[in-house]
Amino acid sequence: MKKYGYYALICFIFVFAFISFFNFRLEALIIRESWIDEADLACNFIEHSGILWIFQPLGRNQMAPPLFLIMTKVFTSVFHGAEIAYRIVPFISSIVSIPVFYILSKKFLKTPHAIIFANFLYGINFALIRWGSEFKQYSSDILIFMLVLLFLSRENSKKMKGRVSLLWFSLIFTLLFFLSQPTIFLLFGYTIYNLISNLKNRKIFIQYCLMPVIPMIFVLIYKFSTPHTLNDFMYDWWCDGFIEFGNILHLTKQNLDFFFYNIRCLMFLAPLIFIGFFISIFNRDRINRIFLFSFAGVLLAGI
Repeated sequence: MKKYGYYALICFIFVFAFISFFNFRLEALIIRESWIDEADLACNFIEHSGILWIFQPLGRNQMAPPLFLIMTKVFTSVFHGAEIAYRIVPFISSIVSIPVFYILSKKFLKTPHAIIFANFLYGINFALIRWGSEFKQYSSDILIFMLVLLFLSRENSKKMKGRVSLLWFSLIFTLLFFLSQPTIFLLFGYTIYNLISNLKNRKIFIQYCLMPVIPMIFVLIYKFSTPHTLNDFMYDWWCDGFIEFGNILHLTKQNLDFFFYNIRCLMFLAPLIFIGFFISIFNRDRINRIFLFSFAGVLLAGI
């Protein structure tokens, strides 16, 4: 057991997570009724024909990445518009995210006990299970964010050399934004990390300054094309106190309330959020630096 206990526990957690995730999500996938945001997003598929509307502003105060909508469109065509088709992409994303989180946890955590505990918490996280059964992009956002963070944190990653590499990274992040919008924060974190690492190398420093230009152009075009009604709605949402930077305690409370929405029974785990955050601050690994700079990008965007 000393030799194989770690792998036995990880396998048990995987099986437990797959069964619980699969059973709950399958049940929700088949019998649960859609809530208002899911229904409004699904109505866009019913009210529009073809596929080009995916790249236009959505109706009913909804917003979702175009590539996420394209994948959903494929499933709705295969299943002839059945309600189950709208939840297949989040469902698959939530299942795939289980082993991906294990790989990510080994990057952040150093001891077997910590890795086991983290994966157990991920396996029983009701919020993640719920998102995996909803027709929203949250579940795929989590999966894509983890995959991109792993990609950017590779220890053997090569520095960009020449215009081809610069253009390649720019196009990759542009496509990633249209698949999962939070990856733009990883672009911010990755750029800042490399700018600081190459302060003395002027050529590479300039390359990393130019890398976000193309993705940000598309981001701004996409965001400024949103209807005024959606902009006004989101402005009111933020002004109602969803996130306020004048009072750090209020900011923390609001985000914890949001994170533990409908899972108050897990509030006793809240201190682990802050412990993990401070561990990332003092850990100088590449993946921790990129993650923290990305988190700073989230705060900057919020401000």
